[in-house]
Amino acid sequence: MVQRNYCRKLIRNTIIKQKMNAIRSLFDDIKTKQLQRYGHVSRMEEGRLPKEVMKWLPPGRRKRGRPKRT
Repeated sequence: MVQRNYCRKLIRNTIIKQKMNAIRSLFDDIKTKQLQRYGHVSRMEEGRLPKEVMKWLPPGRRKRGRPKRT
């Protein structure tokens, strides 16, 4: 007779990482790539578009409170 188990077993992330031989997490990889990109753009010349976009601040200020529904 086959026993049916409808509950999922809860497996911790650390156990999954050990089985996969994963050293770093996806979050760590994303943070590393973001820092690499920031360093690359910050070393660009002043007139370059990516550097201008990184420095850009929207004009004006936002209104206080929750946005009104339209």
